[in-house]
Amino acid sequence: AAAEARRHLTPRHIAMETRHWLVLSDADVAWTREQSGRLERTHAEFRRVMRRLGIEPEPLRHKLVCVLFEQRDAYRVFARRADAVVAEWVAGYYSPAADRTVFYRADANPSVVAARARLAELEGDLANIEARLLDARRRGDVAHARRLEAQRDAWHEHLGGEARRINAFTDEVGVATVVHEATHQLLFHTGVQSPMAPPPIWISEGMATSFETDDTTAAFGPDHEHPIRRDRFRELLADGSTLIPLRQLVAWDRVPADDPAVIDALYHQSYALTMWLFRTRRPQLRTFMLEIRDAPPRTDADRVAAFERAFGPVERLEMLWLRWERRSG
Repeated sequence: AAAEARRHLTPRHIAMETRHWLVLSDADVAWTREQSGRLERTHAEFRRVMRRLGIEPEPLRHKLVCVLFEQRDAYRVFARRADAVVAEWVAGYYSPAADRTVFYRADANPSVVAARARLAELEGDLANIEARLLDARRRGDVAHARRLEAQRDAWHEHLGGEARRINAFTDEVGVATVVHEATHQLLFHTGVQSPMAPPPIWISEGMATSFETDDTTAAFGPDHEHPIRRDRFRELLADGSTLIPLRQLVAWDRVPADDPAVIDALYHQSYALTMWLFRTRRPQLRTFMLEIRDAPPRTDADRVAAFERAFGPVERLEMLWLRWERRSG
């Protein structure tokens, strides 16, 4: 996997090894080391959670491969040419065929770049206020200077809040993406999911999203909420019109279309469902995951049948789950 990745990379990608990963990165050493640490923390929390679920993950037979990019454009070229990944919204991915995870630095996320450009414009407005304040003081216009001082202070507070919001978003996206895709990689490499056929998309993405966090120094996984995912699911639940019927959701083995609304609902419903099953039906969840690993379902009907063998009739479980969500929300 490492040799195959290197075929598509330039000499700027330098190798950094941890206990469980070989990381190929063209970014600075400090940032690369930080992501490497997050990968290792994901490995530790993944094994802890699987044991709580009653599944003993197999030890890794070799180090896993992760490719990091400083710039989004270079990432997009690699993703398209090496792995045929073209979705614009994807900030990172795991390629089972190539056996590697791939990410770009969250600072290069288009939303972050646009937000920081707007922040720079606001800082220019603040500089203009500062210049006018200096002029008022020189002219001895005390009243006008006081008004400008108040305006300047308000701008300082606003800019500080915006900068903190942008930094928090950048950190959240960066950490969550690394953890999410590393979880996919670990599910396959520890034998929790079968490489013979794709698992139902809801459990694949439900497990990956349930591990998302913005702080890998604390425990994380389906026994700990990720507020951003939870808040968005509550919005979808309150609206109701965009929720995917559970019978339809559990039948899919892939994202069905490049429809942002469907993708949004799929990821957040899968998150909430997996969290609920881990809390309230852990033995059944274990049974389900072992069954689809040992006898992978290959059709929509097979996936629904496997779900109902573990959890009972789909419509009844859907009613109980959503009732619980509405009461706890």
